[in-house]
Amino acid sequence: MRLLPSFFKFICCFTAFSATLTATLTATLSFSLLTAFSVNASDSEKVNIQAKAAWVIERDVSPINNADEKDVRGGVFYRLIDNQLKVDANGKRARFTRYVEEIVNETGLTDSSQINISFDPEYQEVIFHSLTIVRDGQRFDRTSSAKMSILNRETELKSQIYNGKLTLNILINDLRIGDTIDYSYTRYGANPVYQNIFSYAKRVSWSTPVHEQHIRVLWGKAKPLLITKRNVDPVINEQSVEGFTEYSLRIDKQVAIDEPSETPDWYDPYGIVYFSETENWQQVIDWAMPMYELTSTADSVKQIADEIMRKNSSKSAQIAAALKYTQESIRYVGLEMGLNSHMPTPPEQTIDLAYGDCKDKTLLLIAILKAMGIEAHPALVNTEITKLVKELPPRVNAFDHVIVTLIHEDKRYWLDPTLNKQEGELAHIYQPNYAYALILDSEQEALTRMETEVDQSSLHITERYIIPKYTPQEVSFDVTTVYKGDEARTKQKRILKDGLQEISKNYEVYYQSTFPSLEAVSEMSVANDENKGILTATERYRITDFWEEEEHFEADFYPNEIRSAVFKPSQVKRDAPLEFSYPNNIKFDLILEFKSDSWEFDDADFTEDNDFFVFTKTERFADDILTVSYDYKAKVDHIAQDRIEEYLEARERMRDEAYLGIIKYRINEQSEEAVVDTEDDDLVDKVLWSFGGFYALSLIFIFVAWRIESSKRPDFEGTHFYPINLSKFIILSVFTMGIFPSYWTYRTWKAIKAKEDSDIMPIARGIFTIIWFYPLFNKLKADSIERFERNRVLPTWMAVIFALLLIASTIFSSYDDGLFGTFQFLIVSLLFIPFVQYINRLNIHDTRAQKYNSKWRIRHVLLVIIIAPILILAAVASSGVLPSDEVVSENKLMNWDKKFLYRKRVLPPTEEIIYFYSDASLSIREDGNGFTKNRVFSFWVDENDKFSLQSASFDEVKSIDVEYNEKEEGNSFITITRHDDTDFLLYVSNVNGGDERFAKKLLATWEQQK
Repeated sequence: MRLLPSFFKFICCFTAFSATLTATLTATLSFSLLTAFSVNASDSEKVNIQAKAAWVIERDVSPINNADEKDVRGGVFYRLIDNQLKVDANGKRARFTRYVEEIVNETGLTDSSQINISFDPEYQEVIFHSLTIVRDGQRFDRTSSAKMSILNRETELKSQIYNGKLTLNILINDLRIGDTIDYSYTRYGANPVYQNIFSYAKRVSWSTPVHEQHIRVLWGKAKPLLITKRNVDPVINEQSVEGFTEYSLRIDKQVAIDEPSETPDWYDPYGIVYFSETENWQQVIDWAMPMYELTSTADSVKQIADEIMRKNSSKSAQIAAALKYTQESIRYVGLEMGLNSHMPTPPEQTIDLAYGDCKDKTLLLIAILKAMGIEAHPALVNTEITKLVKELPPRVNAFDHVIVTLIHEDKRYWLDPTLNKQEGELAHIYQPNYAYALILDSEQEALTRMETEVDQSSLHITERYIIPKYTPQEVSFDVTTVYKGDEARTKQKRILKDGLQEISKNYEVYYQSTFPSLEAVSEMSVANDENKGILTATERYRITDFWEEEEHFEADFYPNEIRSAVFKPSQVKRDAPLEFSYPNNIKFDLILEFKSDSWEFDDADFTEDNDFFVFTKTERFADDILTVSYDYKAKVDHIAQDRIEEYLEARERMRDEAYLGIIKYRINEQSEEAVVDTEDDDLVDKVLWSFGGFYALSLIFIFVAWRIESSKRPDFEGTHFYPINLSKFIILSVFTMGIFPSYWTYRTWKAIKAKEDSDIMPIARGIFTIIWFYPLFNKLKADSIERFERNRVLPTWMAVIFALLLIASTIFSSYDDGLFGTFQFLIVSLLFIPFVQYINRLNIHDTRAQKYNSKWRIRHVLLVIIIAPILILAAVASSGVLPSDEVVSENKLMNWDKKFLYRKRVLPPTEEIIYFYSDASLSIREDGNGFTKNRVFSFWVDENDKFSLQSASFDEVKSIDVEYNEKEEGNSFITITRHDDTDFLLYVSNVNGGDERFAKKLLATWEQQK
């Protein structure tokens, strides 16, 4: 990250710009952008290079050792950051900036090879001073040799914002790791819209360490300069210097700030120093108000107002209609050059242009309302830091957006004309809440708290299942979702962007993750209530395979939108608040309509009400219809860092109830007990011996057939090496599990031996293929150069990579029991393809040997038949479908197996398995042992096919005893004894030390929880 300083921008352009911007305007702006690139990129002579001004203090860089790479972020260590500003008595300003940064690694080399300095040519000028490279104690001036260009990058063009800023781009030549870059420049000028009112904020802590920082302000005005510090407390030195008051500070060895993930937008842990001459918010109001004054009402504005009043009799309807006009008839485009960054366009011009940004739309809406006799005012807001603006000092550049506020029937409304798709009467229109606003009204003198109704926006989902009497029959499934307020606006925008057909398809795929056999009966339908601002979407599906068959028929239901709202942070131990969506109102109704009278459910109620959210659940059953209603409301917009555990505990309680499982028992089915006797054992033994005998005889036949064929194999004169059809090479490589490439290598070396009449041992080189792969390449390469005078086998660098990959994959596969370790031979096969293809090309004019070697014989077909089941079994075992032979964590368990554990009440869905082991052969549902942070469990299916479970929470456990199995492979035993002296056993595999990991973690968890 390059630490180039920048002004806090006042860009009135936040969200909700119109998607109907014409292609003509887009093409014009795009052409302008391309023209700026092509014209200015070569105008390096326009870059102004001068020595720094006399008022700038030259600072020596403190000597330090080379930066430690482990402490550096982004590959750059900042030795010095120096910012010096001069503001004269009239408010004219210059800002000098100097960076001294050391390149530590390749990332830093890439990022620091270019310097980018942005400026607005309407009111700013950049004077570049010097660019020096320090290498091995010597300084090299690169000011003249670096390539300098003026670019127009327009980074916000996609958001329909054109600010006209330029970038001085400096491409540094001959830059190396270990170099130190020392460069400086000065920006002259400030946006005249600020009327020389000074405001400057400088961040002094970063996400990377900085060795030395300086801020110096030469203040030439008579009024005092106000300084505010946040998250940092450096000493501010003040002295008089040649008619100026000098304010300066120095910060040494500033450590990097680690900002946790998932923090609110307003959270800022970085240290910042603010310099401002504005004493209070009243002075900001006095500065901004004149820009929004309306001295007269244009005829075009009156016409719009008259038309609105003619169609709407009530004041509330007129306000809503005026807002809708500015939102939908004036598309969003921001031309933010110079004064236009803050100065709105006159309303009549905005009407003629039919486009504008937030300030233009705001002034137009105020003008229309004024023409209808309704008083309204602009309100400055900050859409990013929201509530944080209250804690910061008053400044003219404290805001990034402007909206409209008015009082109607003793209630204050906040209206944003840049939003769109806001339907409904005034009382139902969604009002944005940016926490605080500065109302531009002569009667205001401070920030105003934006109070809006928290239930303005909501989501109400109703899932209805019609479940027939018999399990094979298909289930009808309907979903009705009611979007209100901002939820409706956001949904409408998505429909316009993606199309109803695409959204319908996405929802179908979403529900298929739960019900794979689900199919849409019709496309999603949408109804829009424009009066109330409500959007209703209806989906209809059918499910042919609804039930999950276990011992009985089962189905699970989750209010996923609510469960997702109360999420678990990726970083639980934290020193920063956790973001939390607010306001967030979700209702979820689950309706199960049964077509048989055999169902029974008890009424139930549950409430989880805490400082973070309130969640209620009601279950009612009547007339064969079960209705489960979930209601969720967020209470806060963040979770304090010291209350995360409390929040997570509330989350677990909520998620335990945000779930419904139903079971349909099998009727009139006799479950026969499994009878195990000697006849069954004999049958199993016979089957196993039969398969074993078949495999043994097959292998003997394959070997004998190969030997017979080898003895009768003809000698093809003029054949080069060992040609074979590529498809046969690949198939045999797969079905010999990597043995055939060794055989092919042996045959090729044998041909080389015959050609060169050497005394090499081809069979040894075939066995040790990984060692002789590269030498074989060299032989083929030499042959190619001799024949064609160039290498046509494989580029040498690629052959080196292939050889290393062959060695690495062979070594790694011996330690990996997963899919890679099982199917490593596939990689081996692919590495030989260039060799096979080269040899086949050599024999293209005489294909006798290739045809002979490529012929499929009985032994080849038999080999495929007997190896295919082994490969399939290996793939299944490695994928996790079959139980692992070692201890695993939860992420190695299949989802359907985890659902089985939930349904069997082995553990609740909210608990995560730490370690698990199953001693079963085909499915973990037959046997399992494991523990979570709350409990330890063991389950099995007994000889009568009955499911048995032993479980204990850690506060019930009296002791845990471990008996390790010292054999190479086997099970260790862990005895769990409860306080009532009852006990049960866990069986844990000792493969790869899994029993020790399992036992140590189990004991540690017990010690923490007991």
